[in-house]
Amino acid sequence: MSSPSSPSSRTYWAPLALLAFALVWRVFKLNLGAADPLPNFAPWMALAFAGAALAPRSWPFWIIPAAMLLIDAVTPASMLWAAPLYVAVVYGCIFLAAMAGQALSGRNLGVLGTLGGTVLCSLGFYVVTNTFSWITDPTYAKTAMGWWQALTIGVPGFPPTWTFLRNALLGDTFFAVLLLIAHNAEAMVRQQPRLPWVGAARA
Repeated sequence: MSSPSSPSSRTYWAPLALLAFALVWRVFKLNLGAADPLPNFAPWMALAFAGAALAPRSWPFWIIPAAMLLIDAVTPASMLWAAPLYVAVVYGCIFLAAMAGQALSGRNLGVLGTLGGTVLCSLGFYVVTNTFSWITDPTYAKTAMGWWQALTIGVPGFPPTWTFLRNALLGDTFFAVLLLIAHNAEAMVRQQPRLPWVGAARA
């Protein structure tokens, strides 16, 4: 059983405040729509993976993605009702990332491990969602080259899809760093153990 001061039972309010801010930011990004100057610059995988990894162990892993889904449901600009199948794929990825984050949170990933996990989730999200677009969009040839086109240059006349990957990686990494800084800063103030740069492997 964990003691009240153990890492698995402590609640850090600074990271949770950042998570709440990110959910508000989601409403802002959804309402920007086509006017968004940085499409895909968003903290969704950081919220899911790093957020679940840093949240109290007593929280169910699905709390963060469920909050994001609720925001989508009540925001008129959301794609939830216009493209429900695509949104289902998106949230499937987000739920899996959150599940992985919570599953690994007790293994002392450290700062670099948490950042690395966030980047891997971001890359996986990009591949899965663009593969879904390749399957469903008649513009793409249903060949290996068509799939590669979906992952790199996208549909002619639109911004290349690699720019969405770049923005996603920047956004997820940036917000994961903020979460980690907030977590360790609050731990330092509370005179509690901070996350090390490199986690210690466990048997």
